[in-house]
Amino acid sequence: MTHKPEDLEVPPANAETVNCRLFRFATKSNPDSEDFLPSCLDPSQKHMWGKKHMLPAFHGTSFFNSKKAAEKKKAELPNKFKDSTLTVGNINTTHGVGHVSSSGHVTVWFNDDVFPAGFRAV
Repeated sequence: MTHKPEDLEVPPANAETVNCRLFRFATKSNPDSEDFLPSCLDPSQKHMWGKKHMLPAFHGTSFFNSKKAAEKKKAELPNKFKDSTLTVGNINTTHGVGHVSSSGHVTVWFNDDVFPAGFRAV
């Protein structure tokens, strides 16, 4: 992962294996690799680099562990997700590791050159 600062532990030590169905906002109803970029490489989040580049989560990809959690986030940030499609698919141990927050947000740090296939619009 050449995009992270050298002194930042990514993924963090508390990251765990992920093997479950997750939800993600994507730009397409049949997402491709561009829809699974880590936040730090996502052109739409470029403006956040200075504020968040030292947070491990900024170097991961955001998901939600339920449709309800995803819809709640969309209600909180309607402008951010107005042109997005909620998709669902499976993430497993071959993809990488992750961390689940109490809000239902899941950060996944993908293995190099690995992204999930099979995500589809809800």
